[in-house]
Amino acid sequence: MAPRGRGRPTDEPSAFEDQYPWELHERALEHLGRLEVAEAREALAAMLPRLRTLAPEKVRPAGFLAFDLIGQFRSLMEPLSASNGEWRARRWKEARAFAASQSGPALAALLQAAVADSLYAHSRSPENPLVARARAFIEQNYACKLSLRHVAEFLNVSRNYLSGLFRKECGRTITEHIHQTRVKRAEALLVAGGRTISEVAYQVGYQNYRDFYRNFVKFEKSSPTRFRRNRSPQRPAPGAPAQA
Repeated sequence: MAPRGRGRPTDEPSAFEDQYPWELHERALEHLGRLEVAEAREALAAMLPRLRTLAPEKVRPAGFLAFDLIGQFRSLMEPLSASNGEWRARRWKEARAFAASQSGPALAALLQAAVADSLYAHSRSPENPLVARARAFIEQNYACKLSLRHVAEFLNVSRNYLSGLFRKECGRTITEHIHQTRVKRAEALLVAGGRTISEVAYQVGYQNYRDFYRNFVKFEKSSPTRFRRNRSPQRPAPGAPAQA
């Protein structure tokens, strides 16, 4: 007779592992970490038959694990959308659906639909998902202190790997892309008027005018002053007759 208090609870991890496809869950994460999308998708698909056979009492914890897994899949497959209200609403609805699952077949159907939805979002943009997330992060943070190191740390990849991948996909370095993004934003501000050129430089992320001027000339083949003069609406000289 087993000593009192030493019986194995039915929800111990070892009991749960008898049904939950941990090996496929971990395999999917490994492939995602290496950006092997097709292989990750295969591992997720292989999970479905196992999820369908889950005992009812195992479905809820499995739902939390599956939701976490699909969240990581979405973070790779979809553009960065942390500030997008529609994206948040969709994820919240998805979270409620996973939490409310009461059967293995229902949980498997949710996971299958979520994977298909992420793949559809990815199919609309042939760009490498990691590069897309890097570009979106730069777009949102160009006005801050920003470098290859900051982008790589945010994406949790090595600087060398990200630098090589970005250059292969985009034909320019991360640093060049940051400067190009800043210069494009500066162009709009220069044309709009209402700010000095130094104020524009600071607003798009440059801490000193010299760096702004050097990069503006590099990408636009024009000084900021000349660009503003050529692009700003022409005003008639004082006393000149207005044109019909």
